Amino acid sequence: MEFPIKCYDVCPDCECLDCIPAEIIQELKDEGKIPAEIFTKGLAISVPLFDPSMLQKMISETLVGKPKYPVLQIFFAICKDCKRFYVREINLIWQEIQLQMAPMKDQKLPPSRFG
Repeated sequence: MEFPIKCYDVCPDCECLDCIPAEIIQELKDEGKIPAEIFTKGLAISVPLFDPSMLQKMISETLVGKPKYPVLQIFFAICKDCKRFYVREINLIWQEIQLQMAPMKDQKLPPSRFG
């Protein structure tokens, strides 16, 4: 299967071009509350596609570089007119596993920000 999979550019029911999430995102960008370079494709649901119990095996099998796991991204919209939820695009990306190293014996931990 090839990604990305393009789905709908407009509402499949009423063919309206306007969607609620895009308007909210644009308002926040116009007000300077979020950076212009984020949410360029709208809102997405990201679903990691791996078994967490297999994490240690994934790490140990990676000889060079950082281990990666697949993530399914589903970009969606909600029609402004009829309020229908619809999918705009489906994509598969590979996300690096972020490893946190344990502190060394004499290494001090940074102070907690949570009390």
